Amino acid sequence: SCNTCEGIVADEKISVCLPQRTGDISVCASEANAVAIRVALLGTGVIAAPHATALRALHGAVDLIAVCDSDRAKGEAFRAAWAIPEFYEDLQTMIARAKPDVIHVLLPPPAHAGAIIDCLDGGSGPSQQFANHNLLERSQ
Repeated sequence: SCNTCEGIVADEKISVCLPQRTGDISVCASEANAVAIRVALLGTGVIAAPHATALRALHGAVDLIAVCDSDRAKGEAFRAAWAIPEFYEDLQTMIARAKPDVIHVLLPPPAHAGAIIDCLDGGSGPSQQFANHNLLERSQ
């Protein structure tokens, strides 16, 4: 559990904290050994900004490391607006170079299943595979 609140350790990287007074679920990155989860975004459409906002609200528990979009101008503009370090036009290149722990698939719903399969084919880590497995089941 977390040293600063009554949290539940989700994995070796992060604790999920349940503050007593509010009952809200938050992410605790206060432990000395906490390592931020490396997150990439696939797609920069209308849903991308709310995802980026939510990720940034996690205050250090998550590093927004890369964004990928087939539209270079749109993707680069999003990357610059959100100060995301890297932009890619190709998903497999992003996976290989940025090495994200998690990829938020922010494409139109009909493209979810194919993108998730591509993420799994890209050699993702266990956390990403678990998340993508659940997303794949929901998208079918």
